[in-house]
Amino acid sequence: LGVVLLAGSAAAWGQIATLTYANPVAGFSLEVPDDWEMASAVLGSLLVGLDAEQSSGAPWGAPLLWFFYSKQTPEATATTLADAFRQLHGVTVQPRATGQAGEWELLFTSSSSRGDFRQRWLCRVQDGRSYVIGAVTPGAIVAVAQPEVDRALATCKLIPRPPLKRFREPRENAYTMVLPRDWTWEGQVFRSEMVPGYFTWKVQSP
Repeated sequence: LGVVLLAGSAAAWGQIATLTYANPVAGFSLEVPDDWEMASAVLGSLLVGLDAEQSSGAPWGAPLLWFFYSKQTPEATATTLADAFRQLHGVTVQPRATGQAGEWELLFTSSSSRGDFRQRWLCRVQDGRSYVIGAVTPGAIVAVAQPEVDRALATCKLIPRPPLKRFREPRENAYTMVLPRDWTWEGQVFRSEMVPGYFTWKVQSP
């Protein structure tokens, strides 16, 4: 459950304090610079996205951080990711054990029309649950941003999650979302001559 996109300002890396960001719905926490702004992304009903404003305005001027669970062991997950990256980026990357219990790492550089990117992915297990925390850092800011990115990766851990429920929009079955079990929902599907349809909704915790 969950993919995280996390972007931070590249202007003052390493010069600010950190704080612990906790997402109890996704079930993880990590330490990030306190000027990284976290918010939900729109990647699908099972994806938890975090993304921050980029003060430079450049779409690839900040690191991206990804988080998700896996049903495989960390070693098997790392092998699966390596195969995927080989097909996606055309790079051959060899998974390696980091020396931390049950942790496997993928580290490589990928290239695209937007430039080079340093990619680091850590496959882990905690309390019997496998998960992945990974970072994609633009090559132009690796020297200044990577220490903060590596800190975020190193400090990521699973935390307790509340009981969750899958909610389905009741009027038209138009969408689903995952909510804590005791949250309430209200909303509608709005249409007009200019707008074929969009969702308006509000969820509220106790």
